[in-house]
Amino acid sequence: ASLGGRTGSRLAPELARIAHEMGVSTAGVFTLPLDLEGSKRRKVADDSLWALRKLVQVRAVIPAESLLAGDEFDDVTVEELFCIANNVMAHAVAGIAAQRHKLWSRFSA
Repeated sequence: ASLGGRTGSRLAPELARIAHEMGVSTAGVFTLPLDLEGSKRRKVADDSLWALRKLVQVRAVIPAESLLAGDEFDDVTVEELFCIANNVMAHAVAGIAAQRHKLWSRFSA
């Protein structure tokens, strides 16, 4: 979920709470807002992460600024940035899922 706005910041903790109450193990991948988006969005994101700390067992937090590191991103459009962010998040989710599968395979064998 992208944190800092209304949708991800409000929905992610609520979904995590429901899963927690059902006894479901959860993992989440979250992006933080760009610095240029302002301190209000960053505070909303930080508050959401705080709410998620006891509800989500595995958390991967990706600062959006880190997606822009390096000279190769000097001419990146907003649309391309969203594609990059989506790819990073997809790879993070796939990595978490693969590790969980390995762990569960050991115990269920």
